Amino acid sequence: MSMKTYDIIIAGAGPGGLGAALKAASLGLTAALIERRSRLAPLTRACSEGLLHDEFYFGDSITVNKAQGTIDFKHSGFSLAYTGQTRAVTSFINVSRSGKQMKLVRENGLPIHLVFDKGRYLEENLSRAIEAGISFFPDQNVTGTASTPDGVTVHTNKESFRARFLVAADGLNSACARFAGFNRDRKFYGTLNAACWHIRGFEPEETAHIHLLEGSDDPSAFCICPGVQEGEWSVVISGFENTPDYAKRFEQVQDKSALSKYFHNVQVIRRSACILNLCEPLKNPCRDNVFVIGDGAWFGQTSNTHAALTGAKAVECIHSALNNGLSGDAAYLPYRTWWTENFVNYLKVPGGGNMFELLTADEIDEFFSYMPGEIVASMEPKKAGQLLGAFFQKLLSEIQQKNPGLVQRIAAIQKLTADEAWKEKQKAGFPVPESAE
Repeated sequence: MSMKTYDIIIAGAGPGGLGAALKAASLGLTAALIERRSRLAPLTRACSEGLLHDEFYFGDSITVNKAQGTIDFKHSGFSLAYTGQTRAVTSFINVSRSGKQMKLVRENGLPIHLVFDKGRYLEENLSRAIEAGISFFPDQNVTGTASTPDGVTVHTNKESFRARFLVAADGLNSACARFAGFNRDRKFYGTLNAACWHIRGFEPEETAHIHLLEGSDDPSAFCICPGVQEGEWSVVISGFENTPDYAKRFEQVQDKSALSKYFHNVQVIRRSACILNLCEPLKNPCRDNVFVIGDGAWFGQTSNTHAALTGAKAVECIHSALNNGLSGDAAYLPYRTWWTENFVNYLKVPGGGNMFELLTADEIDEFFSYMPGEIVASMEPKKAGQLLGAFFQKLLSEIQQKNPGLVQRIAAIQKLTADEAWKEKQKAGFPVPESAE
């Protein structure tokens, strides 16, 4: 039986894949959307379901239009469906072991970010894509890819597909990127694992995104973020240990930490988890008829906010190549240029050492004792670096008069090279090897 041929194969029905599918449909391209799950909700991968709202981020910014039931990209003229609720997160609060705080707020009283119902968002946009003519193939895992000068073949555990181009939107640990050889020259930084509890019974003083930081005494990151429904919270514990006991860590925080007073009769709604291999961003995310987008081409997450845009931009480039008969580098140039400008050159990752991992709990406690009540900041990485960099430069000069040893410790951590900062994580990680060609 011969394979049906499409203009585009899209692997993965997350935000990036759905952005690609909807853009393909709007441009009149035929597309096969392959997804390993049978349903997109509820989510099975740990996620705090956050959106950066009305703030420039990786080349664009979004607004949630409740009247129209859309999430709109202000500069790109691209929209996705979303008719669900959102919830404003007022601030981002780092908490030390003794309960001292480093509280980050956005200027002009705006929420630091929004949370939304990501499962609903995915299912609504999948319905839109199918109604627009996209062919959907659930319950299929990609098992291999093969490129030729005139197209690409994708094999799954059930069948094979043929198209002119493949959009690899299958997440950070992208099987498509691996099968197509994109990871061969990427530096591996480490394997991050995370467990997530969606709960009721957490009652803090404000609707904030909260991190409990205990530094080198307990390097796992304990993060609590509001859920979209009133009274619901997601607890995400992450780290780089091979055999973490996050359930024990969760119990310890509930019973014996500075946050204990906020936990009352905790009820677990559901649980999820994820394991992520972190690699440097792809400097060249498209070649051999394959576009690696979103998480698969980035060091960490391009985020719920903007992964969909990477899919849409890739398909715009493909449409131009097909319409104009472009081949070779000319077919990829628009997307590659956009990617370089907005991702590769936008933020250098991973940088130096993370002081909140390397300082002790007592040192973090001492550091937070010098903090003002609020710090104007942002969740957007580049802007956050600029704002906090200026703030810390001034703060450290003041701390120098009182505790020069702490300033020296922080300065030494900031001077670490990427290789020095990630050395232990690289040794503890377990990268997936490239498949033999």
